[in-house]
Amino acid sequence: MKIAEMPAIASAFQEIKSRAEAHWRELWDSSQPVIMVSTATCGRAAGALEVLQAIRDEV
Repeated sequence: MKIAEMPAIASAFQEIKSRAEAHWRELWDSSQPVIMVSTATCGRAAGALEVLQAIRDEV
């Protein structure tokens, strides 16, 4: 990465960050319930994918 590219990269990052924050605000401010199931490696080992599928089957 060249020093001259850093402002463009920082600007692009800020745009992505702003959009992500707006998306999260929209999600959390909604009147719809939110169910989150963590599916990182440790959660998968504990059955998170099966739990997620069971929720999808029921909802």
